[in-house]
Parts: sequence; structure tokens; C-alpha cells
Amino acid sequence: MAKLTRRIFLKTAALAGAAGMLAGCNNGGTEGGAEPTPEPEPSGTGEATYPIEPEEFGSGEVKYTVEDLRSFSRIANDGGPVIGVADKAKLIQVDGYCFKDLNGNGKLDLWEDWRQDPEARAEALAAEMDFDLIPGLMLFEGSLSNMVSGSLPDEAKALLDKGVLGIGAASISAEAAGNVAFNNAIQTYAEGINLGIPADFCSDPRNSGWGIGVSPFPDNLALAATFDPANADEAYRKLAPEYRALGVTTLLGPQTDVAVEPRWGRNTAAFGADPALSRDMLKAAANALQSTWSESGEDLGWGVDSVNGMMKHFPGDGAAQGGREAHDSTGQFNVYPGGMFEMGLVPFIDGGLALEGKTGRCAAAMTSYSVAWSEDEEYGELVGTSFSDYKLGILRNDYAFDGVICTDWQVIEDDGKPWGVENLTPEERVAKALKAGVDQFGGGSVHDIVADGIKLYASQVGEDAAQAQIRNTARRLLLNRFRIGLFENPFINLDEALATVMNEQSTAEGYAMQEKTVVMLKNDGVIAKSTGDAKPKVYVPLVYSPGVMGFVHQNVSSADLPVDEELLREYFDLVTDTVGEATGDPDDTGNPNLLYTDIVRATPEQLADCDYALVFARTTQNTTFWSITGGVNMFTQEYVPLSMQYAPYVADGPNVPQTSLAGRLMEDGSRENMSYYGKEALVDNGTDLDMIKYAQQNMPAGKPTIVCINAEGKSPIAGQCVGEFEADSAALLYGFNINNRAFLNIVTGKTEPSALLPIQLPKDMDAVEAQLEDVPRDMDCYVDAAGNVYDFGFGLNWQGVISDERTAKYCVAPLTAPETPKVS
Repeated sequence: MAKLTRRIFLKTAALAGAAGMLAGCNNGGTEGGAEPTPEPEPSGTGEATYPIEPEEFGSGEVKYTVEDLRSFSRIANDGGPVIGVADKAKLIQVDGYCFKDLNGNGKLDLWEDWRQDPEARAEALAAEMDFDLIPGLMLFEGSLSNMVSGSLPDEAKALLDKGVLGIGAASISAEAAGNVAFNNAIQTYAEGINLGIPADFCSDPRNSGWGIGVSPFPDNLALAATFDPANADEAYRKLAPEYRALGVTTLLGPQTDVAVEPRWGRNTAAFGADPALSRDMLKAAANALQSTWSESGEDLGWGVDSVNGMMKHFPGDGAAQGGREAHDSTGQFNVYPGGMFEMGLVPFIDGGLALEGKTGRCAAAMTSYSVAWSEDEEYGELVGTSFSDYKLGILRNDYAFDGVICTDWQVIEDDGKPWGVENLTPEERVAKALKAGVDQFGGGSVHDIVADGIKLYASQVGEDAAQAQIRNTARRLLLNRFRIGLFENPFINLDEALATVMNEQSTAEGYAMQEKTVVMLKNDGVIAKSTGDAKPKVYVPLVYSPGVMGFVHQNVSSADLPVDEELLREYFDLVTDTVGEATGDPDDTGNPNLLYTDIVRATPEQLADCDYALVFARTTQNTTFWSITGGVNMFTQEYVPLSMQYAPYVADGPNVPQTSLAGRLMEDGSRENMSYYGKEALVDNGTDLDMIKYAQQNMPAGKPTIVCINAEGKSPIAGQCVGEFEADSAALLYGFNINNRAFLNIVTGKTEPSALLPIQLPKDMDAVEAQLEDVPRDMDCYVDAAGNVYDFGFGLNWQGVISDERTAKYCVAPLTAPETPKVS
């Protein structure tokens, strides 16, 4: 029988009491908060032995209050945590306090006792669990997120019955009400089956750039442009309660890769091109995300506002061959022509495993899809990270990481992304991943595959060894639920969620922070501090988007203002274009597609009295077809370059390799040549250059053109060859997946720019081809007409080139390896 000494009891009761004082601050709290009360005391002296016989519910000195809400009841313990329960028959009373009897044995077990340390509870429950329930715990199921409802279909219940309790949140852009209904329906059902273990909901990031209706706090690369980790801290402190109010308890992030290859389409979700800057921004973001904070800003460690951080994509996914993305088999290789494999580890090891707050380390790590290429297998077997003993051994052995290791989505299915292990069966892939050190599998309906893979693994390593490892995995997964209070209250109060998610204050703060991320690259005196309220007359061209095949859906061609018209008119006396009749080939519905030439641009006569042109353009958008970031012609199956310029680009320069470093294994044992030499890039938005040049050429003499470039979209290229239009631009502003409204106060002089380039902008495409995929900040950068170099750390304010403590700290030689000593 489990025992608890009085000394440990009092220690854990004090911790529980501190957590209880926070109860009113989040979705698990009482209305308006609760006054702190004396910590709970045990009902006697000596040792408490489990299981504990409860008292009659409601008898004696009751130290809790009960409140019935829409879909659950909330019980506030005096000085202890808030309990949320769908079925009040699950409640028991011990020492006057309220607990859940989740296993239904009519007694209080050690793991049900919120006065115990989370570590002790997780270990106790992992030991008690039916082994057949653990495979379900080891999954993040993808299909349930399509069932957003307050009631569950039979197929959802069948998965939950199997113990599948890692679930993708409804949608990164779903409304709060749908998320709340979905969360509470899942948690209600989970409470009544098996051991009542609550579900853990995961989500991709919900900050700016990831969808419609998400939080306006900046994406990671934009935050990095501030060169100030305090901004990452503030953003993630504000984001964490929003996640919890939507039921999200594990963030699939923060993304931790160094944005070292400029063409890689996931750079806008990384923290920049420098390992030290990435390290510091990640540390601030993950610490803010995982901790619960008092109203005065004190770090209270794990608690009811905490979100588990899953740093990704270990061991660093930025060194993508040719910039292609590893979601696709054509982009599965990370290459290291500069020998900088260890550089990519810096933000993970020195950042994610060295948080300065009370949570200490990121709760989880997601593996990369990528194969770390080395002809002599210097970086281990040529397999994706989920199957690599070498790469996961860095975490587990070299740095003693005891958190959850989760694969990226769909690495074990035949139609998924099992790079390097395509010849294995799905069950064999599971066994290989377990051998490497994986705890959890992302995406797909693969419960039976994982269960059978565990059996296969047991036949390879022995039943006892496999049982011990899998129960240890269960301990890790359960600990991430216990630490954040899920076992006590997994339910969400809809009213509190609606008041928390994107409320007026946080929305205003998010947009204000976006302004801090805008980099001013050039200013020929046209942008200055505002001295009055007069509205300038400004030409803002319509931006054309062609109808192209994208990764998510078929996009419909359009011509739109880049900022809401009503907002533009608040700032300017607006002049813009009109749209004529669509003349393109009919779409699937028979309607003609809009062409760029169908836009009727404002005439020189209409522009004659404009004060300036304000053009909003996007960084180069390469055709993706059904891939993530492109680099392949889907119809010809030829590799094509990823371009960072608008004009047509053929990759036949002296720096383009004619034979790729890495290649897929062919049936004859040879390696495929994945070079794109001599091929032309496929660019969707080359007309952005036509738009810019039209404004430059048609504005009246002496009237300037200001160009705002934004790395806009889910997986855009972050950098741009600005030499195509810089010379005739009076000012250049640069943003990283922000809302275009963030440029307006900078342009009109209401906000002074302060951001710095967190990446390099290339001289031209030859410079892009010359840089090495794994070497940070090694590109020949663009030099503008004023002699300014658009290098990492460059930016202007109203006085000129910014040189301050930020540039002194980060504009130094990049780190090449982690500074944290290995433990073995």
C-alpha cells in the first residue's frame, strides 16, 4: 500500500494551497477569485495509508463549495484546487475536502489526492493502469478534431474507449464556443470510462499568420525582429490563458529551429537566423507559456494557466536541402555542407532545456521528419529523427531529457512520412521509434498499429524491459496532465472562455506589439514623426492573388485592398484601383477567373494630387501545388528552384549544384539526383513587382513610393531580393507574417520603428545559391543606394541606423554548438 508521511503531506498541501489561490484567475477558478485560506491539514498524525476511506459527502466540517454550471459542476476547495466534474457521483470527501474518485473504487487513491506531488501521482497511476490502455495515451489523434460538437458520434466514443486521450484541438481558428463544447463533451465522456484520465488537447500556434480569427500577437520571426526576449515573454504570457480557455493544454511549439536556410518556408515560425537570438527568444516564450503567473507577475511554476510546451523540430529542421520542406518526401533531407549540425541544437539545449523560470525545461519535444544527411552516417542512420537512436540519444542520454518525445504527424503510416524506413511495416516503424526513445505518436488513427508495434517491440527487447519503458512513457504523459491541474478540472466555463479569448484588451495589445516588429530598411526622409492630424492623399493599389493550387485548398483569384478599406480611410484620403470584368478561363463552377490585367489601375490623372503611393507586397510565393513549400513541379515531377525574386528565375548560375548532396534511395541502390539545375522557378505572385513598378512609374514627379513587404501566409519565404525595386522606392518597410495594419502607424509617423532584421536579405539569387544550408548568416547581403547593408541586425529609426545594446549583443559571430555541458 502507498504511504504518505506527514512531512511530505504538509509540503504538498502548501503547494496545493498556493495553486488554489490562483483558482479565480483562469477557466478553472471560482467566480471573481477566492480568498486564500489556511492550508489543508491531514486528519491525524503519523502516516496516511492509501487508499483512504472517505467520509460521508457533506458531513462534518465541509471545506468546499459547490456550483452547478451548464455542463459540469465546479467545487472550490478552501485553500485547495478547484474541482470540475460532470458526474457528481464521482466526488468523495476526505478531511472535509473534495476529491474525485476517478477509478470508482469508493476510496481516495494516492494519484487522486491533489495534496500529493504531481510526480508521485503520475508514478502511482502509471503503475496502476491497465497496460492495454497505455497505447491510446501515446497518441495525438487527428480525426476527432473534425467532430466539433457538444455531443460525440459513436466513432469518437470508440476511440476514447480504447484510451485515446491525446486529441487535436478543433481548429487553430475555430471560435471559442465550438472549442468549449468539443472540449467539455470529450472530457465528460473520458471522466466516465476506464480510469477517468482527462484528454490532453494539442494545437498548432494560434498567433498572427496562422489563420483567420486567431490572436494578433506576432508570429515568432516577428517577435525575433524586436531582438528583445521580453516581447516573447509578454506575448506568450497573454497567449497561454487563451489556449487554456479553448481547452488547449499542449502547444505544438514554440518552433525552435534556427532559420538558417533562407528559402525554407517555415522560417516565419522560427525565432530568426541566429542561434543565440533563437535561444533567448525560445527561453522567454517557453517559460511564459508553461508557468502560471500571479496578478503581480510572480512565476508560480506549473499551474492552472500553464500550457505544456513542445519545442520543435528536434534536432533542428532549418538546414533544408534547397529550402524544401520535410513534410514532403522531396524535402526530407537536412544537409550540412558547412559541418554545422551542432549549431542547430543550440536553442533546444541551451534554451528549451534551460528555462530560467520554475518549470525548468520544455515539457515535450517534437521530432523533425528530416533525415540528417551524411554520406558516412556521421549523424546516425539515414532515417527520420523519430527512428534515430543517434539524434534522440542526444536528448535522452547527452542531456538527460525526461520529458515527452513526440513524433511529428503521420510518421508510421504507409501513406505518411516515414522517411528512411519506407521498407518497414507500420508496426516495425513503431518498434524502431520506441527503441530510439519516442513516447508519443502524432496524428492519424493508428491505435491498433501502435498496440501491435509495442507487442513487436516486446518480442525484440523482452517483456519486462518493454513493460518498464512503456509504463515510464505513461508516467511522462500523465505528469504533463497532473502538473497543470487537468485531473482536478478539465472543463471550461463558456462565459469565462468568451471573456478571455481575444478580448478587447489582448487584441489591442497584440496589434500594438506587431508595430514593434516592423523593420524600416530605407527612408529618404518621407517617414518622420507626425506633427499634425492632416490626412495625406495616398494611392494604395489593389493586390492581385491568382487562383492556384495550394496545400490546403484551391484558392480563388482576387484583387483586394491589403488593409480593410474603412481602416485605410481613417488614415488617408484614399485613392485606389477598380476591378473590371473577369476575362480568365472559367473555374470549376463555370465562372471566369480574374486576371491581373482585369485590374483597372488608377490613372496618372487620378494620382496627380496624391502625396505618395503606399504599396503593400508579399514576399515571393512559390507554387506549392499539394506540397507545403514547393520546389517540385507536380506535373513533370522535376525539381525546381525556390525563388526569392519576383522576376523569372532560371537556376543556371555558377553557384547552383548540378548534383545534389542528398538524394532518395532508388530501387537499384543508387541515390536520386535532386538538383534543380537549369530549371525555372514557379512563382505565383510575380505580379507584385508589376504593381510596385506601376506605382513608381505613374506617381507625379517628386511624389514618393513607399513599399511595405510582408512575409505573408502560412509557410511563406521570409526573405526577399529587394534589389528589383529598392532604387525607385523612397522608403522600404519589412514585416514578418503580420497584419498589414501594423505598417500604418509607422508610415504616418505615429510610431517610431525600432525592429531589426532577424534574417539576412540577399544581394541576388546567386547569393542565395552560394550560401550553405546549415551555416548561419553566411549570405552576401544587399547594399542599397545609401550604402546600407541589409544584414542580420540592420534597421533604421527616425535618426538613422540603429546601434544599441541589442546589436552589440547579437551582431557577433554565431554560436556553433551548445554551451551546456553534456551529462555523459
